[in-house]
Amino acid sequence: MRHNEGMPAPRIGDTHPRAAQVHLDLLRRATVDRRSSFNVIHLATMLRVDVFVLKQREYDLLAFSRAAPVALEEEPAARLYLLSSPEDTVLDKLELLDQALAEAAAGPGS
Repeated sequence: MRHNEGMPAPRIGDTHPRAAQVHLDLLRRATVDRRSSFNVIHLATMLRVDVFVLKQREYDLLAFSRAAPVALEEEPAARLYLLSSPEDTVLDKLELLDQALAEAAAGPGS
């Protein structure tokens, strides 16, 4: 989906009625359709979270089994999120870099 020239891309906090739906559509395409990764940026703090979609490869399933539940807030009832180990995160990033380099070497339109 392309945004209109001269218009900023919608953000989750936008009040435009379609902004949230546009984001959900983009996330669905990136995650479900392409089984790709994406990131979320908290604009007030500029904190970025990379989200890697679980693939059905043996390595990915093993890495997922190593994910640890972590509370991102210091409250007793804080929700727990599964976070990958630092080693698995590095391997995921290296794989993305390898894919990007391969695509760049193949040239445009290939």
